[in-house]
Amino acid sequence: MNTRDAAYMTGLNYPGGVPALAARMGMDARDLSRKLNPNTGNLGLDEAIVLMVMSGDHRILHAMADELGYTLAPQPDESSK
Repeated sequence: MNTRDAAYMTGLNYPGGVPALAARMGMDARDLSRKLNPNTGNLGLDEAIVLMVMSGDHRILHAMADELGYTLAPQPDESSK
């Protein structure tokens, strides 16, 4: 999956869809929908980070890593020590 498709699927799969995610991000749903369009969208890096943090969905990050030939692993949770 490429990064544009990953961004689109993040919005699509969020509970309540793009309108709910846009509200959580403090954005207009139409604006977010346009940014997530895999054919014409223009989601910035800062917006992608906010999207991943707010949605809890990191598939954009994984798609970026895959496109660049990297594999990701989460950092261990140090708070439980």
